[in-house]
Amino acid sequence: MASASEAASLAELNVLAGVETLKQKSVVLEAMQKGMQVHGLVFDVGSGVLQELDTGGG
Repeated sequence: MASASEAASLAELNVLAGVETLKQKSVVLEAMQKGMQVHGLVFDVGSGVLQELDTGGG
């Protein structure tokens, strides 16, 4: 079983991969050209902290 820090890292990687997938969709790309921003967030249930990840802009 993964430790808490390993699980948190996997969750972050999963969110970042999801953001990258979204940024490849034509409808999202069009919206981003019009000013929409895509953010990736991870919520830690244990601490109640919502963390915004660096998704490389946009």
